[in-house]
Amino acid sequence: MASFIETARAYHEDIEQYEDACTKILMEEARTHRENLVQSFRVNVFVEKILERHRRLAEIYRDEDGTMKEEIESITGDPSSTQLYAQFYNKLQEVKEYHRRFVRLETQPHEAVLMTSEKAAEEAKCKALAPFNNEEGSGRYVDLHDVHFRFSNLDGVRGSGYAINYMTYLSHLSDHGFVRVPAETRRRPEYLEYLRSLSGYLVSFLGRVNPLLDLQSRLKEAHDRFDRTWQDRSFRFMGSDMTVGGKGAPEQGAPVESGDDPDWVLPWRLDLERSATRYCPCCQKQFVKESVWRSHLGSPRHRRSYEKYVAHVKEVSLVESEVFEVSELLQDVFVATRENIEKKQARLPSEAGSYMDEEDDADPDLDDVEQDPHRIRLTKKNYPVGPDGNPLPYWLYKLQGLSHEFVCQICGNTSYFGRRAFERHFSDYRHTYGLKCLGLENSKDMFEITRIKDALELGKRLDVLKQKNKWNPETMEEFEDADGTILDKQTYELLSKQFGLS
Repeated sequence: MASFIETARAYHEDIEQYEDACTKILMEEARTHRENLVQSFRVNVFVEKILERHRRLAEIYRDEDGTMKEEIESITGDPSSTQLYAQFYNKLQEVKEYHRRFVRLETQPHEAVLMTSEKAAEEAKCKALAPFNNEEGSGRYVDLHDVHFRFSNLDGVRGSGYAINYMTYLSHLSDHGFVRVPAETRRRPEYLEYLRSLSGYLVSFLGRVNPLLDLQSRLKEAHDRFDRTWQDRSFRFMGSDMTVGGKGAPEQGAPVESGDDPDWVLPWRLDLERSATRYCPCCQKQFVKESVWRSHLGSPRHRRSYEKYVAHVKEVSLVESEVFEVSELLQDVFVATRENIEKKQARLPSEAGSYMDEEDDADPDLDDVEQDPHRIRLTKKNYPVGPDGNPLPYWLYKLQGLSHEFVCQICGNTSYFGRRAFERHFSDYRHTYGLKCLGLENSKDMFEITRIKDALELGKRLDVLKQKNKWNPETMEEFEDADGTILDKQTYELLSKQFGLS
C-alpha cells in the first residue's frame, strides 16, 4: 500500500500532466464550430480530472485520522536516533528489491499522453457530437419543435391571440427570454410542466454545447437572486415589459403588466381584507355579500387554496427566472436558428443538392405526385405550403412527406399532411374531443384509429375485455378448507352446506 506522501506526489504529477495536455489541446487552432466544440469537450474532460485530483489532495492534507502526520514525523524524526537511519535503509532496501525483481518492467505512458493521441481525439469527437440531432446541427441551432407543440396546446393559448408560430416563439425567447401566456394558463399545472420541459432542454443544450461553462453556479446565483427578491418583495413577474398582439390579447404596442391581472397576483399584493371587488384569486370566486365574503376568508378551504396558490406562483416564477437566465446565454443560438429556418424556406430545389441524399433526389413517387394536383396544397402562386402556412421549397415538401394526406373522420374529416402531423394529432384537443363525443377515451389503444366505425367497434371490444377482467367475487374469490384445498366461493358454499365444512 502506497504511503500518503507517495499518493500526494502522484496526484501532483497527474495534475501537471493534465495541465500540459490541456495546454497542448488549446494550442491547436479550431477553425470551425465543430472543431471548437470538440476542443471544449476534450479540455472539459481534463478539467474534471484535475478537479477530482484536487479534491483527493484536499482529503489527504486534511489528515483527519492523523496517519500522514505520523508518517512525516517518522521521516523527520530525531537525527541522533539510530531508528531514523534504520527506517531509511529499510526503505532503500525495499526500493532496490523491487527494481531487482521487476528489472524488465516497461514504463507505461501517462493517461494524459494516451488521451491526446489521434485515436483518443477521434473517440472524443464522436462523444462530443453524439448528443446532437440533425435539427441541432452539432450545437449551432436549437430544436424546440416539441416544446413549441406543447406550448401551442396549452389551455388558453390554443385558438387565441397568444398562439404564435415557431419563428415568433424563437423571437420572443431571443428578445425577452419569455413567451407570454394568459393568467388562466399560468395557474394550470400543465403550464408548469411545459416550463420545466423548456428549462430542462435549454440547460441540457447549453451543457452540451459549452461544457466548460459553469452553468450550475450561474443557476445557483439565479436561484439565490430570486430568493432574495422574493423575500424582500421586490420580485417582478416575467414579461411585465412585453407587448403582445392578436385576437383575445392586449392591443399591439400596449405594455402588459402581469401583476394587473386579478387571476395572477403576487402573494404580498393580495390585500383581500380590504378588497372592494370581493374577488378571491386563490379560489377564483366572486362574492356579492360582505358577510359571505368574510366567512369565506376565514374558512379552512380558503387557507388551503391560498397556500396552494402561493406555492404554485413561487414555483412558476422560479422556473421562469431560470428560463430567462439560460435564454440570455443562448440569444445568438436563437438568432442563428431563425436565420437557418429562413434560409431553408427560401432555398430552391437546385440549391438543395448538397443537403439531400441521392435517394431523395431520385424519388420514384415524384412523377405520380406531379400528375395528381389534388394531393398538393398550393398557394395562389403555386408554392407548396408548410404546417405554419408559409411557402417552403418543393424538395423540403417531399422530404418531410407532406405530399401524403391522412384523413381522420373522428376529427370531422380533417386532413393532415405528413406522417409527423398525423401522429401528433392523436394527442391534440380536436381528436380527444371527437372521441369524447363518441363516448370513448383517448388512450393508446385508439392510436392510428381514424374511422368512426372502427373506433366504436374497438370501444365495444375494450369494454368487453374490461368486464371480463373485472373482479367477480363469485368466480374469483377463493377459499381454503381444512385440508388446504383451494376452492371458489360457489363450490365452497355448496360443499359447506352439504358436508358442514368450516
